[in-house]
Amino acid sequence: MTKEDRFSKVSRYYLYENPPNPPLLKGGTGGFSCFVVPAPGHGGYTVDPAFATSSRPRYAAGGGYSGSTFTVGLNKTRNPFILNAFVSLDYLKGAVFEESPLVKTQYSWMCGFTVSWIFLKSSERVQKKD
Repeated sequence: MTKEDRFSKVSRYYLYENPPNPPLLKGGTGGFSCFVVPAPGHGGYTVDPAFATSSRPRYAAGGGYSGSTFTVGLNKTRNPFILNAFVSLDYLKGAVFEESPLVKTQYSWMCGFTVSWIFLKSSERVQKKD
């Protein structure tokens, strides 16, 4: 088996070491909805009485739907580096804490860029299944 035929498995995706015609960019999308379980002093959107003011009233966040996220990303492998860029939207419409005085908007955007450096690789590789 030649080096071009060898590949390594990452999660459920197969990344070829030396594909014959590498794509310019690889991309992907993802999305998920979040749910929270009510707990004493539950996190981010609760306003305890000690911190309540006239412009920020007391608020107790409950459990349930807590928003959705949708992300789009691209990556490019330039051995030994993997370059990634993404844009993500968090959407809080309908979340159980939507009425919290700490919620100022129903959505937010994030973007980012990462560089991963693969400085060690195993000499053993998984054999390609036909």
